[in-house]
Amino acid sequence: MMKINSKSDIIQAPDAKIFVMVTDLKKFGEFLPPQVQDWNAEENFCEFSVAGMVKARVEIVEKVEFSKVVYEIKNDKNLPVRFQIDISGNGAANSAVDVGIEADVPFFLQGMVKEPLQKVADVMATKIKELAERQ
Repeated sequence: MMKINSKSDIIQAPDAKIFVMVTDLKKFGEFLPPQVQDWNAEENFCEFSVAGMVKARVEIVEKVEFSKVVYEIKNDKNLPVRFQIDISGNGAANSAVDVGIEADVPFFLQGMVKEPLQKVADVMATKIKELAERQ
């Protein structure tokens, strides 16, 4: 199991606001890199493809109010992937957000996917910060 974490970032927004934002799957696409195409979102899931490389379906599998959201990503490559967003703020005006990715990638493919997944985690953290501070 390969694990990747974004750089931790302080966001000028309360944890409750960030939690509501990241649990809205209709907004999930706003946190993803620009290579995402064919975006479709419903209340309980979203689907997309990444630059012709993979088709994915995202569902929230765990929520801990104002502190954690876990997403399971099913894809056409049959490689299990989980995203986890950890929020720490204790109701204050500032919150820290970390994006973690766990991917069950065969060892021989890890070298090819580690850097792109790291970029996804970092882009998600940056976009969550931008959106939370803008609204």
